[in-house]
Amino acid sequence: MNNQTRKTPKKKEKSDQELLELLNTEFPGYPASLLSFTQGNDPKETGKTIENLKNFVRKTGKDISTSQVRNLYSKARAVKNESQLQLLRPQIAYMVARQQATGQPYKRESMRKFFLLLDDLISKGISLPDFLKIFEAIVAYHKYFGEKN
Repeated sequence: MNNQTRKTPKKKEKSDQELLELLNTEFPGYPASLLSFTQGNDPKETGKTIENLKNFVRKTGKDISTSQVRNLYSKARAVKNESQLQLLRPQIAYMVARQQATGQPYKRESMRKFFLLLDDLISKGISLPDFLKIFEAIVAYHKYFGEKN
């Protein structure tokens, strides 16, 4: 009998596009619901969007440290206009790339999905006040569901 251990093939990481498609199934109405919920025109729709955001943070936020979320949030709050908001996108990419070096594929995918949501909203031209309202809700739910780290 051969005592060699079998190597399991490395699972290919999902592309950003695949993660966005997954995000669309896990977050009903994304991105339109997030892009419009801050207007608060329909309380039922706003409530549904907040529940979806809460569930999203509950699922994906557990693999992201509080310091990572707070660090990016403080950078977002320092932004003065939408052009500067666009400059957060490379910083988001850097945070994800640093996490990819950990060797924990599940955590990497969760983190990529979490930060891809923010990056995607910025790329779609969300206004700065709306982005900050959404991010504030994310920080609040991350604190509520998150670990003490």
